[in-house]
Amino acid sequence: MISPAKKSANKSSLNLNLEALRGIAAILVVFTHFTELINFHSKNSYFSRMVSTWGTESVIIFFVLSGIVIRASFEKRPVGNLAFLKNRILRIHPILIVSIIFTVLLEKFAFKQTINPWQVAGNIIPVSTFNASLALLYFKSNPVIWSLSFEMFFYVVFALGGIYRQKINLRFIYTWFGLGCLSIIGYYLISSTPVINYLLQMMAFSPIWLVGFFIWHLKDQYRSNLFFAAFSLACLPLVSRLHITTHYYDPIRYLLFAITSIPFFIYLCNWGYNIKIGQGKGTLWFILTLCSFIFACIYIVKDPGYTRGVKVTYMVLPLCMLLFYSITFKNIIKIIFLKVIRSAFSYIGTISYSLYIIHFPILTVISLLSVSIYLKSFLGIVIVFSVSILLENYYQPFIKSLFIKAKHQTLTP
Repeated sequence: MISPAKKSANKSSLNLNLEALRGIAAILVVFTHFTELINFHSKNSYFSRMVSTWGTESVIIFFVLSGIVIRASFEKRPVGNLAFLKNRILRIHPILIVSIIFTVLLEKFAFKQTINPWQVAGNIIPVSTFNASLALLYFKSNPVIWSLSFEMFFYVVFALGGIYRQKINLRFIYTWFGLGCLSIIGYYLISSTPVINYLLQMMAFSPIWLVGFFIWHLKDQYRSNLFFAAFSLACLPLVSRLHITTHYYDPIRYLLFAITSIPFFIYLCNWGYNIKIGQGKGTLWFILTLCSFIFACIYIVKDPGYTRGVKVTYMVLPLCMLLFYSITFKNIIKIIFLKVIRSAFSYIGTISYSLYIIHFPILTVISLLSVSIYLKSFLGIVIVFSVSILLENYYQPFIKSLFIKAKHQTLTP
């Protein structure tokens, strides 16, 4: 067991760093689906295809961020098992239910589909996954719900076993991580039992979330500098393109992706606490990232699915991070991040959940309109962001306040 940690002195800066990253990840997911649904590729092929192929990787970033934020929030304000689960449900389900209602209407009236009550329930709980072990996703109108099924599984398992007397049960967490790694083997062996398939999927992806959970502790034990972080970040595109198995959703690749990102996340969590190269324990994680880079280079060179130019680009990008040895270059990047990137994307990070869960059905409706691509693009941006802001800043807090008021009224004699 571990006791709750004290509040970090750089909490406000930390939140902005992580919120900005969350915002960037959300935008990448939206842009990926935007280019698919609005057919933007035909107008700007090179740029759109270069930027719009990171949707799934952005979801993996969400998983790691979720693990970080859950542990940080719990250590700041520990709660019991049921209270934690209730807080998560109040955070996830009000907006999710609105999204499902919109999705079901779209399925019925736009795609003329028969409404299946179990499919609706399976997406609300949610337990719908990309291979439909327990419930089928709405692939035409809102397939992004698959990641919410994993998130809710992580929350439920953490609530049931990871919390003990308002403290983190580390023994359970480590056991969960170990069983998750073992489940990766079973993930590739398809079972005839839907429940077993579902559990194997959930468990196989659990180590990714737990890497984020561990990062919040590692940030106090290790230090990362800007070069470590930049090299780690630049390795992610290379690692994400590895065809380690034939599965599109490959937990081995995504776990390697999450581990490679550790120096990057440690740096974000410890913004302003840099060390020199070779000093302190942070070098350990850089060496691990370097090993990941070497492995990925060897693997991708032998992959016939990529052109020589693509391979060279992915392999050279991390080496370009040597520029961070230049003080001038380093300072310029810091200014750009603080003044431009963090300022612009930290707000988007605060509405990232509603943006993520509502954008696909809205863009699907807009894609059905008989108007120009440019008008579709304008309508998509305006409507998606407007609805996301309304849901996140007004609707969700209102629903949450109703439950809080009901609780207070129940407790009042």
